[in-house]
Amino acid sequence: MLRDARSLAVALLACLLALAGCASPATRRAVPTSTTLPPSIVVTTPATVATTSPATGPPVGSSSPPGASARPTEPPSGGITTNRRCETPPAASTGGHPRTITPQAPLDLLITGDSLQESEGPQLAAYANAERHVVASCTVPKYSTGLVRDDFFDWPAYARQLAAERDPEAVSFMIGGNDGQNMKVGSRILQAGSAEWAAEYQKRAAAVMGAFANGHRTVYWIGMPIARSARLTGIYRVMNDAVRRAAGSVSGVRFVDIWAMYAPNGHYQDDFADESGRVRRMRNSDGIHLSVAGAAFLARRMLAILNADWHLTG
Repeated sequence: MLRDARSLAVALLACLLALAGCASPATRRAVPTSTTLPPSIVVTTPATVATTSPATGPPVGSSSPPGASARPTEPPSGGITTNRRCETPPAASTGGHPRTITPQAPLDLLITGDSLQESEGPQLAAYANAERHVVASCTVPKYSTGLVRDDFFDWPAYARQLAAERDPEAVSFMIGGNDGQNMKVGSRILQAGSAEWAAEYQKRAAAVMGAFANGHRTVYWIGMPIARSARLTGIYRVMNDAVRRAAGSVSGVRFVDIWAMYAPNGHYQDDFADESGRVRRMRNSDGIHLSVAGAAFLARRMLAILNADWHLTG
């Protein structure tokens, strides 16, 4: 009996030690040392609350990906929209040129022509926005068109339609990449670059200018740059002279001569220095179109011209 009582006492003592935490090593490893909240519960402290800060980068408290810039990607508060949706015509401009340009009433600029305007137009808008010029622009390029093949595309008719729909204050127009070819007038074929061809080209250019200007708009007709091809270079010279004469006959039209810009040494070059002295690839592989850098070069020139005429920075 005494032996049984002692055995019982030892067993009770072992149980008391177990309750005090004397478990096996395996059991101890399975016991968590801290309490973890379920995945659906998120603890937010005031220091990490994500708040929206318009036009100032990612939310406060969030982390940007490696290399991300903290600079704003949108104009500061109170800025203007410079890439207006072309499908939504703006309110009709009032006052004409000259007038006071403000953020509330930016210059309404239509940029159009052939594929030569595809890159220059958006870059002009981007530079205007970056430098806080007040320009609201819309770029409408019509690919593979020109003035020579009026049987393919009627630019005077389209210019009237586009001007009526958009009603811009100013128009930046550039065309001619596809015009280095013969022209058919009635039953006659006019040789590209000939005197008769130049006279007809001048007539057609004047019709487009008149449709856009319509007595109250300012039209900036950008001339053709030098080409890699000697044949096209000769035709483009004749074309520019014809357009220059046409501009002199239509009120409100200004011819923008860019020939020397793209022939810094008097001849064609793919690569040359921009206004800052940095050498860039300025022309595309076809020897006609401008590269992205070449279009940016032109966009900065056009913005300077517009600023001088309209006082965009006030």
